Amino acid sequence: MPSGQVKEYEIEHFNNYGENKDFDAFDERGYGRIINELLKNLSEPYTNLKAIDLGCATGCFTIRIADLGIKIKGIDISENCIKYALKKNSNIQFEVGDIENLNVSDEEFDVVVLFGVMHHFPELTDAINESGVY
Repeated sequence: MPSGQVKEYEIEHFNNYGENKDFDAFDERGYGRIINELLKNLSEPYTNLKAIDLGCATGCFTIRIADLGIKIKGIDISENCIKYALKKNSNIQFEVGDIENLNVSDEEFDVVVLFGVMHHFPELTDAINESGVY
């Protein structure tokens, strides 16, 4: 098995969502619990924070973070998911990108979010090193 993510599979799988449907992993109660845990670790005011959501899929979680007043950027490997996310909320910067090879500087963001993503990587080293999560 390759050391990194099997990108072709991931792109093909998630492109099926972005075409005509959302990829919504949780209900409102689940998102609420996760956001409450996230907020315990963030400083107010949230409007001063810049975040990046890596593996954002169709932006369901990204949009909820933006609703808190946090400036957030969503990145996903699926072009179709990003197109769908942009249709839902054109005020958030969404772009196609690879978690294992990001085109952002370490100083650009205060918060890195990897929501429901890490299980997609057979070997976490590249994803963790690139995302700045240590």
